[in-house]
Formats: sequence, C-alpha cells, structure tokens
Amino acid sequence: MIESADEHRTYISSLTQRCKTLNQLKQIHGNLLKLPFRNLAALTSLLSFAAASTNPDFFSYAHTIFRNLRGRTTFLYNTMIRGYVQSNQPKEAILCYKDMLSDRLIRNNYTFTPLVKACSMILPDFRLMGLLVHAHVVKLGFCADPFIVSSLIEFYALNLDMGTAEELFDEIPVEDLHKTRGVRLGPA
Repeated sequence: MIESADEHRTYISSLTQRCKTLNQLKQIHGNLLKLPFRNLAALTSLLSFAAASTNPDFFSYAHTIFRNLRGRTTFLYNTMIRGYVQSNQPKEAILCYKDMLSDRLIRNNYTFTPLVKACSMILPDFRLMGLLVHAHVVKLGFCADPFIVSSLIEFYALNLDMGTAEELFDEIPVEDLHKTRGVRLGPA
C-alpha cells in the first residue's frame, strides 16, 4: 500500500510512463482527483509527462490541466513553455510566460531557452518580445548560460541583427563553446 506522498508520486510517474491512450491518462488523473489529499508532486509528474509527449492529445490535455490548476510552480510553467514550443505553438508559450510574470514566479535558466526559441519562431511579429526577453535574461543574470546565449544568438541571426549575434557569440567563454549547439553566423 502507498503511504507517503513521495511514494504516490513515484507510483503515478511509473503509471504515466506506460500510458498509451488519452483514456488511460484521464483515468490516472481522475484517480489523483479522488485522493483525500492534494498531491501536487504527483500531478506535476502527470502534467510533465503529458506536456512532453509527442501525442498531441496528451499535450492538449496537459494544457487543460495546467489552465485549471491552482498554485502553479516555476517548474510547471517551464514545462508548459517548452511543450508549447515543441508543439509548434510559440504564441501560447509567450502567453504562458506572461502568466508566469503575473503570478510573480521566479524565472530560472530553464525558462529562457524555449522562450527565446518561441520568439524566433514567429519573427518578425514578435521581435520586440524577443528583445524584452533578452532584457529579462540580462536583468536576472543569465547572460553566462551558454544554452540561453545560444538561443539568443539564433534569435538575432534570424532577425538579421548580425552585429548583436556576433557580440553575444564573442562573449561566450572558450570552455563553453561546445555547449552552443553549433551556432552558425552568416551563409554556409
């Protein structure tokens, strides 16, 4: 018998990994809702699985759960932002970030890489949003994160702002160059 919240989260995680259909996912979620206690860790496990799935029905269900969830965490927001980008829904990723700001949650290094990618996916319409996200990166001190910088370089290169892209590239420490996803500036 499962006695602790942590054991329950582990059990839910193992069930979701074996999920093949939306009905199975809904059954797991339904069982979570019937519990006498609120297990946010188990619900987070379920939502993370659904948001990362390549099954569009699973992601749609994750979106529904997320929108109705109270007490969302930075981790959940980051999971959904990444999921929206992977599901080719960059505007939803940006709206999710705006909600994150409204909820006054702390952003971390996992927030910005997919968010910058979302801005890159819908250029030139969201050029200003990309610039604002870059300002948040600077303000929060994530300028040294090679993955974030790599996505910013790509954003500026796609935006045809080669000067800024080159400046960012030149600021990457030599020991971190291998982490930049092979960014290429200019024609091949």
